[in-house]
Amino acid sequence: GDKGGKTKSKTNKAHKASKYVGLENCLTAYQAILSNGNYKYSGAGVCLDDIAVKLTCKSSSKCSYAEHSLHPGSTYAMETCATFVPSDEIVYDAGSGTCTLGAEGIDLKSPRESSCRVPTAQLSFKMTFDAMDSSRVHIDFSRNGGDTFYTEEEGDSTRVAVPESLFERSLQDQGECGFVDLSKDFERVETALAQPLAERIPPRDNAFVRAVLVLENGKIVGEYKRDDVQLEARLIVHSLTKGLISLAIGKLIAEGDLRLDMPLGDIFSDEHWIGDNTDFRKRVTIRELLTMTSGLRGDLSTPPGDSLPEALYSPIVHEDSAKKEYSYLMDNNILSYVIYAITCSKDLWHCKRPIQYFAGSILPSLGVTGIGSCPAGSWNVAHENWSDYGNTDACSDGEFAWFTNEEGFEGATSGMTMTVNVMAKLGQLYLQGGKSAPGPGGEQVVPESWIDQTWTPHVKPPTIVGDNAGGFFWYQLDKDTWFSYGLGGQIIAVNRRLNRVVAMQSDLVGEGCPSIHVMRDIMKLNEGDFK
Repeated sequence: GDKGGKTKSKTNKAHKASKYVGLENCLTAYQAILSNGNYKYSGAGVCLDDIAVKLTCKSSSKCSYAEHSLHPGSTYAMETCATFVPSDEIVYDAGSGTCTLGAEGIDLKSPRESSCRVPTAQLSFKMTFDAMDSSRVHIDFSRNGGDTFYTEEEGDSTRVAVPESLFERSLQDQGECGFVDLSKDFERVETALAQPLAERIPPRDNAFVRAVLVLENGKIVGEYKRDDVQLEARLIVHSLTKGLISLAIGKLIAEGDLRLDMPLGDIFSDEHWIGDNTDFRKRVTIRELLTMTSGLRGDLSTPPGDSLPEALYSPIVHEDSAKKEYSYLMDNNILSYVIYAITCSKDLWHCKRPIQYFAGSILPSLGVTGIGSCPAGSWNVAHENWSDYGNTDACSDGEFAWFTNEEGFEGATSGMTMTVNVMAKLGQLYLQGGKSAPGPGGEQVVPESWIDQTWTPHVKPPTIVGDNAGGFFWYQLDKDTWFSYGLGGQIIAVNRRLNRVVAMQSDLVGEGCPSIHVMRDIMKLNEGDFK
């Protein structure tokens, strides 16, 4: 987390005059700065954030500095690695009558880091102020231990922070930094693309990676394709389908026709229920299906359902099902039939299968109009051809298609096939809080509250990345990054702090999910690295 932006350098010109010349006035001004409380400066980072600054002292020998972004959604925050003694750190410049706290830099770290003994803690600050005036302070930062300091301000001037009451309405307005019109093609940042993506991350055996797009602030800043791959080619994204079908569920809930806690027994009438444990199955809710806590279980041998009765009956009810613990339901089509049933609930003219709902209500706002059609049973054919990595694609041309069961209903938990560009657009839609474009002209495709719920920890499954939190078919990689994953390494990952989206397509590979390590490497690149 440094604040990126322009990194103009200027030599540290503060010099150590006699330690005691003017020091008394400096310490008096410093006390006034403490009593003023919070300060604020503006224009930091790619989103031009407002930054709150606060100096505190527990005693005359234990002082600290901290700052954090006031931009909604930003997680940027820094603090001193250790407390400091002001009288040891303040230097007076008799020529200018100014005082400098930390003339050689005082080290900073992220609050989540226990000390500065970590590779990411490379930032230090200095603060300059007039010995007779506490109404403004000048703040600069260094990445090299105080040898040189940099600023983002025009004319190479320092950041100016002024007293600010943060108890008043001073939080930065919810901005749309990095939002783009998703109905248009992504803009390319050629200066960033000049350095190949593969050279930016640690070397690995990445032969399984087919294609990658990296967006930052809605622009393409990194891309990769294997020599035998076309970026325009579709690929089956397997269980990534789970993470994307939840968009339709969220939209239907927003339209008022569906509820998270609605049980399946309220959606499907009695003639569709067959077999045993019917009462248990009827009590399963939409929320439980989205969080894999329904108690229904299934693996590759469990049919996903070529009809509604089969989809409702095929999952296994286990002796531990009543505990409602996380249990991965690999393939099942219940949610596809939920979409159809809810759209039919107004009248039969509104009935829509999942691809019809996506093609009419979600994809057009993303500029995705090339929708391929798939023959009935195409899901079954594709998943029988594992020797071809499950990529047998019998659907007609288009940048997006969706395999179907024998009854012609799209697979709810796998079966979407799309280009890496469509994956990136869907990821950017999540980053933009469900909005298709900035400003009043942007359509709220799905409510921002649904994106927030999707990226809220609901369960702690033993996932492919360890014991991390799970949302609605999305998983938390770290504090800032959520991702959805399909078999073999079909990934959409979003980092809100960096305004970064990674879309990745991979061949099916062995154990260990190596594609996640590649995605993690890309997300570890610092803000400002793609310039």
